[in-house]
Amino acid sequence: MPLRVSHRALLICAALAYQFTAHAISDDALPEEDYSNWYQVEVAVFRPRDMQANGEIWPLTSFNYPKDMISVGSIDVKPDSIHQLRQLIEFEKMLPREQEVTELPPIAFLFEQSSRQQRNQQLLQEELQNEMLLDAQAGNPERLEIANTVDHRQLRDMLTRPRPEAFRELESDQLNLGEVSSSLQRSSQFDLLSHRAWLQPLTTKGTPILIQTGKRYDQFHEVDGTLTFSLSRYLHVDANLWFTEFTPRYNQQKLLRLNNQDIDEETRKAYPELVAHAREHNTHIPLQSYRMSQSRRMRSNEMHYLDHPFFGVVIKILRYQPTSE
Repeated sequence: MPLRVSHRALLICAALAYQFTAHAISDDALPEEDYSNWYQVEVAVFRPRDMQANGEIWPLTSFNYPKDMISVGSIDVKPDSIHQLRQLIEFEKMLPREQEVTELPPIAFLFEQSSRQQRNQQLLQEELQNEMLLDAQAGNPERLEIANTVDHRQLRDMLTRPRPEAFRELESDQLNLGEVSSSLQRSSQFDLLSHRAWLQPLTTKGTPILIQTGKRYDQFHEVDGTLTFSLSRYLHVDANLWFTEFTPRYNQQKLLRLNNQDIDEETRKAYPELVAHAREHNTHIPLQSYRMSQSRRMRSNEMHYLDHPFFGVVIKILRYQPTSE
């Protein structure tokens, strides 16, 4: 049976999360948020088609990620590998087949490793039991039972009038570097690797944002590393990125054969990038990596460019202006 990647699955995930929060506070009771230090960050990464190393850059022998690094969430929840696609198929099998959802499926963490499933369920049950015990001790009998039904009005409001979410990719109609992106896509000299924007609060310390784009072989990306944005008297960006060259692993290619009973043809057509990535497993190895390490003072509402012989980064930061309801 073909995989049904439906909005119903995502709505059920939202409902599951809502059951643990909706009983505590309502929309009207939420405190007013302070967005005075929030900014919209937009980043476009590209590479020249004719790349030539020069004596000014040195190969990177080792690299690591900051411990407090985070990744910007994609607009759509989708698998990142064939393994995760199989997990999504299993999750879809758990959903009721009726038109109306009468009972929610067992709580599961989408894309979790099979070795962690039992432990995750145990931790979740312990947390629920602790909450119920605390409620009983506090004399709140009305909160002893987790709601079995969802307040559809409040859930609808959550989905149709969402609050701004930090570190979540914005829709394409909210981008401001569209002309730059279009020019790079039309160019015969450059390839646009990625173009994303998100909201985030800026502090004096800053949070490293994971950047991974370009060609991908196994766990390696062509462009990898972090961008850290901070705010003191001025806006600042610290780039710790590296570009990796790959070389074919001759005589050792191991093309992955997908089991037709495991992933059907319709599903494979829906995820061509995952299938292509899986078929290139173990076909290339990293040859050399070159680092971009730059710190730049920035101004809001201005376009800034970070240059490197192998790739470039265009950045624009705008102060976030929340829309009034």
